[in-house]
Amino acid sequence: MKSFSFPQNPIYIPKVQDSSISKWKLNLPVVCVNAFTLARWPTVNSIRDHADILIVDPVTDRILYGVSQKKKNFKKLNYPDAEPEDIYSNKDIRQVLIEQSIKNQLQARADILIAPYLFAEDTDDTKFTINLTLLSETVRYLEKIKEKKSLFAMICIGNTVFNRPIILNHIIDRYNDDFADHLSGFFLSINDLNGRSTTDETKLLNLAYFVFRLSEYKPVIIKRLDAFGEILSAIGASGYSSGLAMSETFLANQKDDTPRKPLKRIYAPEIFDYLNDEEAKEIKYECHPASNSSGSHPEGRHIKAQHYLHHHLDRMGKMQSLSREQKISYMLKEIGKAKKKAVEWSDQFGILPKFLHASRWTSVLEKAKDWKPSKQNDEELSMLLAELEK
Repeated sequence: MKSFSFPQNPIYIPKVQDSSISKWKLNLPVVCVNAFTLARWPTVNSIRDHADILIVDPVTDRILYGVSQKKKNFKKLNYPDAEPEDIYSNKDIRQVLIEQSIKNQLQARADILIAPYLFAEDTDDTKFTINLTLLSETVRYLEKIKEKKSLFAMICIGNTVFNRPIILNHIIDRYNDDFADHLSGFFLSINDLNGRSTTDETKLLNLAYFVFRLSEYKPVIIKRLDAFGEILSAIGASGYSSGLAMSETFLANQKDDTPRKPLKRIYAPEIFDYLNDEEAKEIKYECHPASNSSGSHPEGRHIKAQHYLHHHLDRMGKMQSLSREQKISYMLKEIGKAKKKAVEWSDQFGILPKFLHASRWTSVLEKAKDWKPSKQNDEELSMLLAELEK
């Protein structure tokens, strides 16, 4: 499999939910869209002309949830209706799933391919083994049809594995060692983990170390992990993807057509978090200049989405010319400025931004400074052994 690199590193990849982004007159490096979104909103295909690279998530994990299987838009994807045991034991069912998921991506003119996958809570879950089987059979299928597009694996896993470091090494071994010659990169999707609200610093630290190690081998894109994706991008990830001011956390059993609620908040990159509409109005918060804002609050949903998009593109853009060490230093400075801004808004306007995650993120970044690539560690060990042999 040929090597693959994104046009920018690290990169922010917006996950679009309708065709609005095509009306903003932007040309983006990369855009991601779920397969069922294409089925629900045929006009969303117009975004293909506004992105250099299009990624279509096959969302095959949804086939195990009856709520998705009953939805007409999901049915349009023509995935088999099967239980995990059927997928595990029946090669014909797996083949239908593989062929249809690849067909859906190719018909949408996706530039890279994602192998079909299921959500596995941990490595003891039967679906973890099924995922490896699906990946192996996808490789063979692509070779059979002589498809040369880059193949990525989606590691869709429960957050509990990040409390078990030894399991993380096993995941890396299985995905990287077993498929090193066939994969161009990884997407990492973690169930029910919010980088801002979690109080488990050890879990965040283990996640960061996992991404650091995995990214030594191939590009790693983090999916839907709020602004902690920026922290992981400084540490080693090639970038991260999320919805625009919504859909920032992955939930394995989330409905595919959850009704949209009014967006009564706006993202404030100054504090890596949100302000509600009343707070934004109180401090006379200014939207990103490229967001076409009216200058008053509350702004409309599309203005807030553009504001969110441009700020994430900006922050990632500032890291693209930096070394890993410089990226970490940059993010530490950004967090330091965010702390001061939170205090400033609190003193001047009585607003109390929820910025408790600052200390946890700072701790992760500080520890990450000392991490060395495993190849470098191997070289140091070899030199040490040579010295001992003298």
